[in-house]
Amino acid sequence: MKTIYPLLLLCCLIVGCKQAKQRQLKNDVKDEVSVISLDTVTKEETVLDLDSTIAVSDTIPSDDNLEGIVNDSIVNVLIEKLYLLKNDKNFNITTAFQPNKYDETLTDTLRSYIYKNDTIKMHSNIIYSAVINTTQPEILEGLKVGITKNDLEQVLAVSLDEDSIIITNLEHTNTFIFELKNNHLFKIYYDGYLD
Repeated sequence: MKTIYPLLLLCCLIVGCKQAKQRQLKNDVKDEVSVISLDTVTKEETVLDLDSTIAVSDTIPSDDNLEGIVNDSIVNVLIEKLYLLKNDKNFNITTAFQPNKYDETLTDTLRSYIYKNDTIKMHSNIIYSAVINTTQPEILEGLKVGITKNDLEQVLAVSLDEDSIIITNLEHTNTFIFELKNNHLFKIYYDGYLD
């Protein structure tokens, strides 16, 4: 009987520690969500009605016959940079609402962040599409529209034979297409998976 008490005490301590870690994780997630929410509210927004749609200004080129690189790390860094880029003060925000396709009692928020010919589109807080046409935003150090093909090869550490290149993650759910014209980076497309 005397040996059971220390074992019970040890079990209680282990369970208590796990619960404390779970509470801390929940608090961290709440803090992260509130930061995201505050970030999206600080800019002026143009609100469209439920029947409005956001026009697609550019279509992503077909990925048939394009060179491709599968690299989760590069794709994740590029996506993080898009989230930072959308917060640039030069971007105007357009907001639209649509019924959720799975639950009609819910409404989804669609936002477009637009600067000149650059567009970043979000569904709730997930970027699902982007087109970068202007030379102002530098996506990564040394990577922006207007750089030469040689510079793009150095930044991506590849040799390019085509006028476009795809960088995608292993699951092919997040894809960047870099389009070249006259040996210069002309346009950057992003297509992300959205259920």
